Amino acid sequence: LFPWLFSGYQVVVKAGTFDWPLSERKPAGFKDVKVDEKLVMMQVDDVYRLILMSIIMGPLLYWSYKLISKNYRIGIQLHLFIAIMFFIDIVRRHTHPHCWVLNVPVFMFWVLDRIWGLFYLKDELEMKKIQIGPNYIFMYWSTNEAGATAKQL
Repeated sequence: LFPWLFSGYQVVVKAGTFDWPLSERKPAGFKDVKVDEKLVMMQVDDVYRLILMSIIMGPLLYWSYKLISKNYRIGIQLHLFIAIMFFIDIVRRHTHPHCWVLNVPVFMFWVLDRIWGLFYLKDELEMKKIQIGPNYIFMYWSTNEAGATAKQL
């Protein structure tokens, strides 16, 4: 990632042309690394991806894990946002056609599952919580579903 810091390489950012699916194509004469010239060439899209992935995989992912333990509903939404941004970044690259074949169907099944869950999986629970000691609580619930058993909220 940073050979120029330790090896004396220079970095050049060279803009290419953008094409479907919003992915940058290599300009003429572009080569990722020219060892004989000690040169690292990057495109604008590479810089964008480095910044985006650094933000997503660094502070945002850490923050989502912290939020999940404190406020699950907000934390999981941030975690899903990170996953969707990562998915979009991978799928939009023209150099990753295998991701179109492997990731897109799984993502579409996930979207359909979310839609199905929003409209058809409505289970309303009435939760009760009683504090029975400084470190203990008693929780119980009732549901309209016959034969309902405990499950993850």
